[in-house]
Amino acid sequence: MADTIQNDTKKDAISIQVDVQGLPKEILEGVMPLLSIIKYQNYAKESPSRLYLMYGESKKEILELVEPYGYFNATVQSEIQPDGKNWNISYQVTLGKPVIINLVQIAIQGQGQYDAKFSEIIQNSSLREDDILTQKNYNDAKNTLLNTASVYGYFDAHLIKNEIQINRYNNTAKIYLTLNSGDQYHISNIHLQQKQYDFYPNFIRKFIDIDEKQAFNANKVQSTISNLQTSSYFTDIRVIPQINNRDKKNKTVDVDVDLTASKPVTYAVGGGSVSYTHLRAHETGRNL
Repeated sequence: MADTIQNDTKKDAISIQVDVQGLPKEILEGVMPLLSIIKYQNYAKESPSRLYLMYGESKKEILELVEPYGYFNATVQSEIQPDGKNWNISYQVTLGKPVIINLVQIAIQGQGQYDAKFSEIIQNSSLREDDILTQKNYNDAKNTLLNTASVYGYFDAHLIKNEIQINRYNNTAKIYLTLNSGDQYHISNIHLQQKQYDFYPNFIRKFIDIDEKQAFNANKVQSTISNLQTSSYFTDIRVIPQINNRDKKNKTVDVDVDLTASKPVTYAVGGGSVSYTHLRAHETGRNL
């Protein structure tokens, strides 16, 4: 079912009405705000020549804007009707057949090819044969590969093949994505820096989910932050992987843990007391 969007703007009794038909609601809502005749109405109304220019530009824009939704052979019939100071502009879009994916090849090179996480990503990819080709699904597939690499410590990962081959005659597409993951980085050192009060490292270790020599995992960094926040002992928590300063030769990365304690902590133990903090005389950095 076709939807219609109308746009009225008045300036000195001049109005422009734009009517686009033939597009599903999802596509229509994405296309309309991007048309020059909509975006630059005030400019278009300054003279008939400008109005005709924006009218023609918008016709071409419609053809370009429906391509990300999988329609590469659309056609547009347009009409402009001046009625005194009122201008009625209409576009009738015929989308035609969508482009269907008939081949998807996603490959991993480097150490990541042996990592089950990437195999799972490929298996659950948003790109599937016999589906309509959309820019969103293509971008989602690329971003998922790159984000997964970043989360699990493949900091040198990059796409070495990133290609869509479209056959407009057959309305089919072939997609090729190849990620070179490089090597997975491991944590070299965890640098603890404390302010205000010092907790003993063994006490802080209870909240730390990452460890030296361990493969980097951003999920464990996040769980470390959550653990420290839940403890309620700290007013400021910063767990920062030093990715920009990573050791590319040895494939290692340091993690800084910067904490500001809210108050000293003392527990009663068998009639005595044990303190887990002491007031800082100066700030020092050390490994956990």
